[in-house]
Amino acid sequence: MEMSGEDLFRNIKHEDLKLYFRGIFKGKSNKQMIVEISHLLASDESAKKAFYDRFANEIALHPTNLEQVLQWTKPERLRWTEEGKLPVIRYSVFRRGGKDNPVPMFDRWFVENLPEETVEQWKFECEQQKTDNRKRGAQEAL
Repeated sequence: MEMSGEDLFRNIKHEDLKLYFRGIFKGKSNKQMIVEISHLLASDESAKKAFYDRFANEIALHPTNLEQVLQWTKPERLRWTEEGKLPVIRYSVFRRGGKDNPVPMFDRWFVENLPEETVEQWKFECEQQKTDNRKRGAQEAL
């Protein structure tokens, strides 16, 4: 499940990118650097994995982005997060109504490499559980 690279570099400082790539982009504009890094990551899976590992916190996916990219519902995301199926990299905190609210940020590498069959299996298991719960509830009601 490949995602667009548009937001990949949003939270990474250009200086950090230059340090990570050891100055190979010296003298190039930030835009040129981003284009070349994008090409490198698209063509070299091991470089992409190393990059994702190094910048995991900066490129983590917000829950809303995760839902949009994977076309999941909020209840699906919440359920699979609670069940431990979706690894949370860190929690971002925002303040609302005088209260700190933690927001899980998800591992982009895991999400991009999540097989569709796995998601389908999760959905099937969820439907089975709902069916079983409904049957049990109907029997208890009698």
